This record gives sequence, C-alpha cells and structure tokens, in this order.
Amino acid sequence: MDSYNTNASNFLFCLTVFTVACIGLGYVLQKNQTIDRLTSDNKALISHINSLLELDSLYKEKKVLERRIEDTIKKRLSVKEVNLINAMIQVESEGNNSAYCAAEEAVGCLQIRPIMLREVNRILEICNKAERYTLEDRWSRNKSIEMFNVWKGFHHKDSSSEKIARNWNGGPTGINNPRTVRYWNKVKKEIKYSYASR
Repeated sequence: MDSYNTNASNFLFCLTVFTVACIGLGYVLQKNQTIDRLTSDNKALISHINSLLELDSLYKEKKVLERRIEDTIKKRLSVKEVNLINAMIQVESEGNNSAYCAAEEAVGCLQIRPIMLREVNRILEICNKAERYTLEDRWSRNKSIEMFNVWKGFHHKDSSSEKIARNWNGGPTGINNPRTVRYWNKVKKEIKYSYASR
C-alpha cells in the first residue's frame, strides 16, 4: 500500500510540476506574443513617425523653395520695373532732370504735368498717406520716380509694361489711343538697348 501511495504521490507531484510548467510556458508564450505584438506596433508607430518627419521636412523644403521663387520673381520684376522707368526717362527727357516743356507745363526727367501731380496727391489722400508732392518736386529725379511709382501702384499694379507706358503718355485711356503706339515703340527700343548694353 505504501508503494501505491508513494507512486500516487510521485504521480501527483509530477502532474503538479507538469501543470505548473505548462502554465508557466503558456504565460511565457503569451508574454512573447504580447512583446512581438508590441514590437510590431512600435515598428509601425516608428515608421509612421518617420513618415511624418519626412513630410515635415518636405513641407519645410517646399516653404524654402516657395520663398526663393517669390524672391526671384520680385527681383525679376524690380529689374523689369527699373528698365521700364529708365527707358521712359530716356524717351521723356533723354535723362535730363531739368527738362522743361512750356507748352505742356511738363517738368523733369519724367515730364510730369500739373494734372499728374494732382492725381498722385489724390491717390496719396485716398490711401491715407500724409505725404504730398509739390510742383517743385518734379525737378527731382528721385521724387519724380516716387510719383511715378505711386501712380503705377494705384492704377497699374498688374498691368503690362506697354499699358503702363502708353497710359503714362496718353492718360487713363492711353492704351486705346493709336498715338501712344509710337511712344511705346520708343520705350521698347530703349528697353532692348538697355538689355543689349549689359
């Protein structure tokens, strides 16, 4: 009987050890599966974060490129504007700041008439600017160019060089006046000359 009890005890002990080992193994396997799942989730999360970082980097690069393009366009536009103004000064007065046409009361390098001076001051008033120009200011090249830019910025912000030049020469409807074509052709020629002489 003792032998039976001993065998039964041994069997129960082995069965208990086996059960505990199975439970432990199951726990380890489950933990490993959890770790694998978490590792997989982490990899996906890391991949997603890397994608977001790449997108952020691309967004920043896009912004830098947009700024460069804007700067290039501004530089090109400012060169174009300077060329137009210089060409018009050449046509209007041959570059002479003291040019005077008594018949039209046109003065200075851009041959500004009193009616244009009034229009520039009217624009400044509309735009709530304190500055006003005088008839004497027309003799100054810098002031004349400033007045031109006030007029152009208000009436011809997005206009072509041709429209700007022809309206400067012929008034608000100058672009439709056949007589301003000759003026534009002279300005165009001066612009081409300035490009060629670079």
